[in-house]
Amino acid sequence: MIPYTHTELVQRARRWLEGSHKYGNYTCGFVLTEYHSYAPEQPDAIGFRSDKSILIECKVSRADFKADGHKSHRQGRRRLGNERFYMVPAGMVAREETPEGWGLLFVHDKRVTIEVEPPYHSDLEIQAAEHSLFYSLLRRAELRGLIPRLLEPLAGAK
Repeated sequence: MIPYTHTELVQRARRWLEGSHKYGNYTCGFVLTEYHSYAPEQPDAIGFRSDKSILIECKVSRADFKADGHKSHRQGRRRLGNERFYMVPAGMVAREETPEGWGLLFVHDKRVTIEVEPPYHSDLEIQAAEHSLFYSLLRRAELRGLIPRLLEPLAGAK
């Protein structure tokens, strides 16, 4: 098993969500990594498509993986991500250890594999949590005077 830092796994998660893989169903047009807001959790990586959101929590040790389930935002329902993955170094945890409601990604030297497919979650709590995250992003853009620029038509768009 190759040792990775948390930062390295977060970078791999970003690239994976941006589409550097063969799983087109997980390619996202917009990805945030380690974004801190007033949302109920601060994801390591979260990607958005027009039809869903995909959250990735990166864990570099078994102890961190095991402790994650005890975090307060894991106990409640107001969470981020229609689909949720743990990303770990290949072989660090067994597929059977994947918590209910989660998928599992293994990081290998040159690729990422899906070991457990996640179920799709759709409820109002996810929408509310993600609304909080998007509000934070837009508020920052407004405070920095970027909203007028964002409202301009895209070049070449009809």
